[in-house]
Amino acid sequence: MIDINLYEKAIEHFGKTAQLKKWIEELDELKVEVQKYIDGEGDIDHLSGEIADVMNIMIQCGAILDVDSEAVERIMELKMLRTSERIDSGYYNS
Repeated sequence: MIDINLYEKAIEHFGKTAQLKKWIEELDELKVEVQKYIDGEGDIDHLSGEIADVMNIMIQCGAILDVDSEAVERIMELKMLRTSERIDSGYYNS
């Protein structure tokens, strides 16, 4: 597990607004790499690096926005349960 102090250090150094903007940038870079992977032009190591960048910045932005991480986990679980139910019901086959 990454020391939370490292995330706080980055937020303090770059500032909240800059890190929120960086979040958008990192999401865009991940989108590009996923598309390259889909197109058969991607590099799994580079894609892994972009995933890591997004995951790191998401933790920072969750802290900046004072997001309740336990609530997010509950919502994630509910959404995956809903997806599973929809798969089982044939919802996505229509």
